[in-house]
Amino acid sequence: MSTLPDGPQLPRWWQLIQWIANPFGYLDQCRQRYGDTFTIRLSGLEPFVFLSHPQAIQAIFTAAPSQFDSGRGNAIIQPLVGDNSLMTLDGNRHRQQRKLLLPPFHLSSRQETLETRDETCDINAWGNPRRRALAECRASN
Repeated sequence: MSTLPDGPQLPRWWQLIQWIANPFGYLDQCRQRYGDTFTIRLSGLEPFVFLSHPQAIQAIFTAAPSQFDSGRGNAIIQPLVGDNSLMTLDGNRHRQQRKLLLPPFHLSSRQETLETRDETCDINAWGNPRRRALAECRASN
């Protein structure tokens, strides 16, 4: 069994209070004291391992999905994001939901959105001199 990286040895309830009161400040303090990789332990939750070195983050994002169980780790946010959020899913369900979300981010879809937006801006500008001036300015650039 592997061990987790070093981190604060404060009581879990105190770490939780610090996390709630100032999450970014708390993480920054931990990074300064424990380095780019550290573990925090919050009361009532599994330990969280944080990485801030670019190569470590790249290794996470390029690793096989089967090496991680992020959905279970993100269960705490399930009431906020719902049952089908990518952040709370793993395996095949994660892959299926991700495939549904990807097309809008492809270049061709974004280009269509921009063209539609430009056409809408032009139509909206017809009745309003300020909008017409803005549309003409955009068209000239």
